[in-house]
Amino acid sequence: MIATRGGSPCIYAPSSFVYGGVTYTSDTPNEWWSNSTLSLGKLGTVPVNSGPAPGFYTGNTVAATALLTQLGVAVPDPSTPLALTATSYQGTWDLREPGTVPSATNGTTVFVNANGSVSCQDRATSQFEACTLTFTDLATGAFSYTNGTATATGTLDFATGTASGTFNDPSATPAAGSFVGGRR
Repeated sequence: MIATRGGSPCIYAPSSFVYGGVTYTSDTPNEWWSNSTLSLGKLGTVPVNSGPAPGFYTGNTVAATALLTQLGVAVPDPSTPLALTATSYQGTWDLREPGTVPSATNGTTVFVNANGSVSCQDRATSQFEACTLTFTDLATGAFSYTNGTATATGTLDFATGTASGTFNDPSATPAAGSFVGGRR
């Protein structure tokens, strides 16, 4: 391609524009390989850099489909809902009472493993404890939890990495309350 259409990119300082009430900002450097000195030609059967572009990125699904097809990758159907599994929530979740500062000595850490199994650690004592966490709705991240003494219900938010819910622990003061947290 370079041999047949030699050229170099136009490089601009980072810039931004507003489209549909949203501000879009370019990366550094802001390179434009378009109508100036180089044409990328076609991507599959779709012409590249043709027509007016409203931003730095294209929403041209025909071009995306052509690229994925050329690469031998299955083309996702945007109308198909995202199917989450217990593995989607994998990670280290630190749970604590609202208003407390996250630290290594408050709350409970729940480790959700890749196979969906869990283990828990009391952050105040650094002791691991037996626990179960059962997802009651994988689409929302709703779960129920117990460690043999305390129980809790809540949600783990897959997209934001945040957690919230309520607990009941007869061995603690207060015995009931709410919790917040996040995935590390």
